[in-house]
Amino acid sequence: MPATQRTRPGPLIVAIIRNFLHYRLYSQADKFRLSANFPESRSNNIYARYLYYIGRINAVQLQYSDAFHNLTQAVRKAPQSIALGFRQSASKLLVIVQLLMGEIPERSLFRQVGLQKALHPYFQLTQAVRIGNLEAFEQVVEQFADV
Repeated sequence: MPATQRTRPGPLIVAIIRNFLHYRLYSQADKFRLSANFPESRSNNIYARYLYYIGRINAVQLQYSDAFHNLTQAVRKAPQSIALGFRQSASKLLVIVQLLMGEIPERSLFRQVGLQKALHPYFQLTQAVRIGNLEAFEQVVEQFADV
């Protein structure tokens, strides 16, 4: 088969993992990830999405340090001028993982162009955790329950 007609396994692997996660089959997604060899030559866009999904799997499996590493790399490798929705989703999960690890996210994360509005509830949640006010934490959770 000529090189131009070969399928690229990276996007296919990402699509399969995404499908597992859509149906909340986290252990199957993890088993698939471990058995599939993600290609060394890949675009940053595909690799960023792969890292995001692996970070989600790690977070659900309570492997917060691995989730933090994968999500951080996903945010760094994501296109900065486009893919705003992806960066918002990855950043939201990154904030939650950091809080679950007992860390306070840096303020610069909340000030990134295009992310301020989407991360506002997470910023307020972080502020409540930072000052250690349980009442403020519960108010933020109640106020932004739909988010």
